Amino acid sequence: MLHWFRTQALQLTVATAIGAVTFLSVFFLRDAGYLEYIELSTYDLLIQNKHVEPIDDRIVVIGETEKDIHRFGHPLSDGILAQLIEKLTAAGAWSIGIDKYRDIPVPPGIERLKKVINETPNVIWVYNKDILPPSSLIGTNQIGINDIPLDNDGIVRRGLLFTEYKGNDVYSFALLLALYYLNNIDVYPTQDGQYMRLGNTTLIPLTTTTGSYINADKGGYQFLIDYSGMPNQFTPDYTLSDLLDDKIPTSALANKVVLFGAKAESLNDYFFSPFNKTRANRVLYGVELHAYIVSQLLRMATDNKPAITTLTDNEETFLLAVWIFIGISIGLWLHSLVRFILITLVGGSILIGSYYLAFNYYIWIPLVPPLLAFVLSITLVTSFMRSQQKKERKMVMQLFEQHVSSAVAETVWEQRDTFLEEGRLTPKRVVATVLFTDIKGFTTVSESMDPKELMDWLNTYMTEMANVVIKHNGTINKYIGDAVMALFGAPLHASTEEGYAENAIAAVNCGLEMSTTLEEMNKKWRAENLPEIGMRVGIYTGPLVAGSLGSSQRLEYTVIGDTVNTASRLESYKRPDDPEHPAETSNCRILVGERTRQYLSDEMYTISHYGSVKLKGKTDEVDIYWVQAKQTNAPDSEVES
Repeated sequence: MLHWFRTQALQLTVATAIGAVTFLSVFFLRDAGYLEYIELSTYDLLIQNKHVEPIDDRIVVIGETEKDIHRFGHPLSDGILAQLIEKLTAAGAWSIGIDKYRDIPVPPGIERLKKVINETPNVIWVYNKDILPPSSLIGTNQIGINDIPLDNDGIVRRGLLFTEYKGNDVYSFALLLALYYLNNIDVYPTQDGQYMRLGNTTLIPLTTTTGSYINADKGGYQFLIDYSGMPNQFTPDYTLSDLLDDKIPTSALANKVVLFGAKAESLNDYFFSPFNKTRANRVLYGVELHAYIVSQLLRMATDNKPAITTLTDNEETFLLAVWIFIGISIGLWLHSLVRFILITLVGGSILIGSYYLAFNYYIWIPLVPPLLAFVLSITLVTSFMRSQQKKERKMVMQLFEQHVSSAVAETVWEQRDTFLEEGRLTPKRVVATVLFTDIKGFTTVSESMDPKELMDWLNTYMTEMANVVIKHNGTINKYIGDAVMALFGAPLHASTEEGYAENAIAAVNCGLEMSTTLEEMNKKWRAENLPEIGMRVGIYTGPLVAGSLGSSQRLEYTVIGDTVNTASRLESYKRPDDPEHPAETSNCRILVGERTRQYLSDEMYTISHYGSVKLKGKTDEVDIYWVQAKQTNAPDSEVES
């Protein structure tokens, strides 16, 4: 029990240390920005796989195509732009957005354009900090800045509501278009504390660390673009020529937000989105990007569409700690590679599933840091546990695997908490049966053989005897020269009389099979002109202490006690008064003590009382018995009980 508590304390200490190191490592990787690219890429996957909504039919996009450039020239004249605005106004468009820079007039039609835009209050013209809008609109509420925050990988994921220009807050192009449209249906923005509110949706501006951003440019009032309607395009795909040739029905433009801008690749007015990450995909033209942002704002104001929200820094840190705790807890429990792979996949799937589910409710939670932390913590803790397990298994197997059956070795391993204490086998007082064997006349045999030939001959003998012991679920405790010491009831010990009896019977059966095996070996040696031998076997049942003995570099499983000494004395005992006794002249003499004898059935064995003798080291005489296999024709008078 003490070993168990110490082992648990060690495991918890190491697991806690692994958790702390994992937390600090992942925290550092996240805050240093090393995970930002991967995290933003997973965000793109969320955007791509979210529920596809119908394209917003309140918005119409009219593009300036390559054909239009060939027809009307480039840049478009002020007269063409004036004609475009006139037709849109006549069709009843509620909000008109011109995504074309016009800081320098382009004749012909300069005055006509000035007159049109001055008489059309719902025209919103784009500009940026470097390129001014038409001069007649400067200082009015009809100009919107088109700054688009770009992430480090060139992808547009953030939109802009306001920004600062020359010390003043200015509206974005998309926000003005949305507000002009909403004004027609009497929907107006409100304040929620210091934040802007559209309908029931409050837009909380992004910070430098919103979501998985690290030190992002937080200039202006930014929000996350949800690309509602993508990958669908705004349809029909109208062109400037379609409008000027009166091919667009008035009903398609009435009461709509109409945006006009470049849709010719030669004009280079395009962006990359989560859906269009390279030029190999269809590019997202700037006018389309503004249209998707306007659509998102309108849905917030009229359809209660929520904004994408994120966790706070403290919530992200807590989530990271939770998944490290889960990884550590599971790692302490895992004991197999298959289970590790399965649980890791399940845990990762749960995290990814939760990540995807939360995004369906417009909550962007971090995925990469907690997933990385979970995998690292469960991997490191499991590796530590397996290394500890491997170390203990190696020790147990070194003690037993070559000396017991595989089933016994596995049982010892499975019950290691019972057997191990502080890297050693826990000493136990048990009742077991000890078997000793020795070769009769080995000295004479060894003198007549070449050393190598002797070792080969002896190894053959030992291998056969060891196989017999293992076959009977015995434990080979040690080899002593030509002698073998085996245990029955250790390390797997019995605690009942029935168990003691099973071990005693197994030991006797082992001795008898050794005798049969020796006869077969003698026949073979006789044919090969090799020495033939006899054996002595001593078996005794009683209490003993079992455990490991030695240094940390070399441990040996052993047993000590009077039972061991008695078994050894039984094997080596020589009858001084009757050297011609049948037991002495038999090929394999098996002597057992009184307690072993009481577990043996007279129906199975021929058991003769060998005598009451005083064994070496004993002060009192002990009764010992000679055991043979029961012969089918043996008279009962040979059996003495």
